[in-house]
Amino acid sequence: MSVAALSRQVAAIPLRSEAGQPRILMVTTRKSRKWIVPKGWHIPGLAGFEAAAREAFEEAGVRGIVSQRPIGQYDYIKTREPRPDLTCRVDVYLLHVNEELPVWPEMTRRDREWVNLDEAVARAGHAGLGTLIAKNPDIFTAIVCG
Repeated sequence: MSVAALSRQVAAIPLRSEAGQPRILMVTTRKSRKWIVPKGWHIPGLAGFEAAAREAFEEAGVRGIVSQRPIGQYDYIKTREPRPDLTCRVDVYLLHVNEELPVWPEMTRRDREWVNLDEAVARAGHAGLGTLIAKNPDIFTAIVCG
């Protein structure tokens, strides 16, 4: 597959504290069922952090306080058979969850699960996402436990 272009996306890492430890809410992708965090394309008229918060609501059914600056970014290859693959650069924001909904827009298309940081790194379907989580444990702890 050829890589045609670099495209920008946004993601939210939903966080909460459980027994004094940070937990990340991961969701599965719709097709390959890989574990990721909620992410999607930039939305015209919304700032990156606002678009990331919307993705968290739509894909994972959570709301909360989102960081206005990304904590980092990662790249991955989006497979789009039969179209050319895309290299995507994802700006990642933190979302401190204060509401988890029992019903949400994509609940029939995705699974969601709260995991600890080590499990999030191990499950991450995009290597760059796992690396970003692994390199920033103090940020997650400070946000939710701090």
